Amino acid sequence: MEVVQAILTHPQFSEINARDTHKMTALHYSAWKGDIHSCRVILLHADFCSVKAMDTVEKTALHFAAAGGVADLCQLLLKNMDIVGIRLVDRKRLTAAQKASECGHKA
Repeated sequence: MEVVQAILTHPQFSEINARDTHKMTALHYSAWKGDIHSCRVILLHADFCSVKAMDTVEKTALHFAAAGGVADLCQLLLKNMDIVGIRLVDRKRLTAAQKASECGHKA
């Protein structure tokens, strides 16, 4: 987390919403790794506006957190989304809740 925070808080850093060739943001990668601390730093960044961003297979950071079974991270992301974001489906037409179920995570 210290590295992410150092980069994000640097005065000349302005790419908080940048996407890679797979259309993934820093939030996608942090959620994929289950890194709740980095996700929190990203979400608190004043210029961040991509909580509902979808990658090339239409997954949000919430899909990654749900697939990984990281409940605290899912709660953090849900607090920062509206109902539209919560209901977004990926290319397989799965919501994040359905993705969690598909990956064997129980309610």
